[in-house]
Amino acid sequence: MEFADNTQADSLEVLVIGQAFEGVPWGFFIANSPAYASEIVPLALRSACAASLQMSWAIGSIIVAGISYSYNQRDDQWSWRMPAALQWIFPVSVQPAQPHVYLC
Repeated sequence: MEFADNTQADSLEVLVIGQAFEGVPWGFFIANSPAYASEIVPLALRSACAASLQMSWAIGSIIVAGISYSYNQRDDQWSWRMPAALQWIFPVSVQPAQPHVYLC
């Protein structure tokens, strides 16, 4: 399977469709994760877990706003490709070295 993300878009239409396919699941995740954590986490840790979730989303939003603002003045293709590519830093950095070992 080939690695593809929004930085691979070659037109505005492909970028918009890619953002929609990526945004809808993120929207469900953002809306449902606090409720899921409130049901699963033990009672003594629920408030800390829910607060950590909300704080993570808030800090992430601030980081994204800063990165987007810093690339706002560029006129080349990297003004949208770099912010889209930077979203992969955390998931790629925390993945195991060989993820296929978990499939068996």
